[in-house]
Amino acid sequence: PMLAVFLVLSFVYRKIQSTFDASVTSLKRVDAASKSPIFSAFSQSIEGLSSIRAMGIQSHVLDNASAVIDHATASYLSWAHCNRWLGVRLDLLGATVVLCTGVFCVRAAE
Repeated sequence: PMLAVFLVLSFVYRKIQSTFDASVTSLKRVDAASKSPIFSAFSQSIEGLSSIRAMGIQSHVLDNASAVIDHATASYLSWAHCNRWLGVRLDLLGATVVLCTGVFCVRAAE
């Protein structure tokens, strides 16, 4: 009976892993792509600092940088939530293994 439980749990683990792998690959790609505009906006701001000050568009540049950073943060948080989703599922599987082992030990002692 214990072997059957472990076979079922291993099937569930593989299913969770395949779901996670498909999602996290895309999210990691989006996260990496969302960081590039941050560096681009920063280098453009540094290079054009005198022009930005002369034209008085500091608030516009700051708003643009803030929007780019917000997008990158949202991408990162999606990836972090996906990792937490996996962590909760794996904790649940571990608790199930401990529960089943305990039940079988108690039954075997009877």
